[in-house]
Amino acid sequence: MIHFFLAAGTLLLAFAVFDFKLPKWMNWIGCAGALALGTIFLLQAVALLIPNESLNYVAYEMLGQWPEGWLPDVVILWFVGMLVFDSQGKSRIFGIVALSIVVCFELYSHILRFGGTSDTGSLKLLMLLPFVWLLFESTKKPQLK
Repeated sequence: MIHFFLAAGTLLLAFAVFDFKLPKWMNWIGCAGALALGTIFLLQAVALLIPNESLNYVAYEMLGQWPEGWLPDVVILWFVGMLVFDSQGKSRIFGIVALSIVVCFELYSHILRFGGTSDTGSLKLLMLLPFVWLLFESTKKPQLK
């Protein structure tokens, strides 16, 4: 169920990136990163339901290693772009705090991975902070220029 929820959330994000006022190329990169990550999560969920060695190998060994480890960085970069180009007011402060925590966590996890260990355990819940910030950001009314 976790992989289905992760897939649903990232696929919804992939289509929601176009609702924000960022440069088109930045939105397309955010969409592609979230779409790829959501597809990997969905494939992993299906691999758990259908006992097939080839599907399990592709979902977890091929796509679950390098791409799943680096695609969240693409999505985080889109969040940073969102913070810089489209955020304002009090939610911008919350975004700075949330994204600072997430970027530091990602750097820490990459350092651990290069060091030979990658056990970040429950710290992965910190990856939900940008989504909470995005909920606050998306409730603001657009300002007329």
